Amino acid sequence: MSDHKRFFGKTFAELDAQAKEAVRCAVADLHARGIPTYHMEGGKIIETAPDGTRRELDAPPAGGAEEGTE
Repeated sequence: MSDHKRFFGKTFAELDAQAKEAVRCAVADLHARGIPTYHMEGGKIIETAPDGTRRELDAPPAGGAEEGTE
């Protein structure tokens, strides 16, 4: 494989797999500590609790500032 298809001696597919594994480990660590995690799914914010329950959160207000915090 040519050098331009490699980064740090790995293919982009290998780096992608390592990044996904790192995220899985980080999420597992946070959940083990009782901390929920958050991600976007279909344009919606999803909270995943340590027990695996998931819920859709309300979208943040326009401009990103919470009401009353300006």
